[in-house]
Amino acid sequence: MNVKLTEKLKGKFGIMLLVAMMAVAITGCEEEGPAEQAGEKVDNAMEDTGEAIEDAGENVEEAADEAQSEY
Repeated sequence: MNVKLTEKLKGKFGIMLLVAMMAVAITGCEEEGPAEQAGEKVDNAMEDTGEAIEDAGENVEEAADEAQSEY
C-alpha cells in the first residue's frame, strides 16, 4: 500500500513541478534583466525541490520494500 501511495505522490509532484516550471519559463521569457535572473533562480529552486521530492519518494519506496522483505 505504501508503494502505491508513493507512486501516486511522485506522479502528482512531477505534474506540479512541470506546471510550475512552465509558468516560470513563460513569465521569465517575457522580461529581461533582474526579473529574468530572479525567474532563473526560482526555476532552479523548483528543479532542486522536485529532485529532492523524487529522492524522498525513492527512499520511501526502498524503505517500504525493505520492511516488506523483512516480514
